[in-house]
Amino acid sequence: MSKDMVTIGVDSSTTNCGIAVFRNGDLITTCNLEFSGRYDLDKLELIIQRFDELFKEHKPHMVILEQPAPVRNSRTLTALNQVAGAIWATAAMHGAFIDHMHNKIIKKIMEVKSKQDAIDRVKEKYGVVVETDHEADAILTVEAYRIHMSEKAS
Repeated sequence: MSKDMVTIGVDSSTTNCGIAVFRNGDLITTCNLEFSGRYDLDKLELIIQRFDELFKEHKPHMVILEQPAPVRNSRTLTALNQVAGAIWATAAMHGAFIDHMHNKIIKKIMEVKSKQDAIDRVKEKYGVVVETDHEADAILTVEAYRIHMSEKAS
């Protein structure tokens, strides 16, 4: 008997994290985790806690993070890297393989230029209407990664 393969795509930031959960390549759910208030270590702890709960619930084998575009503000860049690192570490503690894909590569592969393009592409490809562009980006992260890796293997 083969075990289900669970992959989670993540579009992370300090305020919203779009999540897409796939089982055996099929999209099963999406959500948008919201984190209000100023970014500080308490907020980072909350983000870790929410991802710990998510990974306990879905038991992913693989987690794919969308790597954000570079930002000029060093404080923002530090915060984004801390969030990504915390998600990375939490996934690793749950035994998941983790990788990332730059958002520019995702946009190129999926042929999206705007937030609305991402939402439209998800509706077109999966027949799903997502509530936020963060959820759309999480879905497209997994899809672009799958396409990119299969092209690399050929």
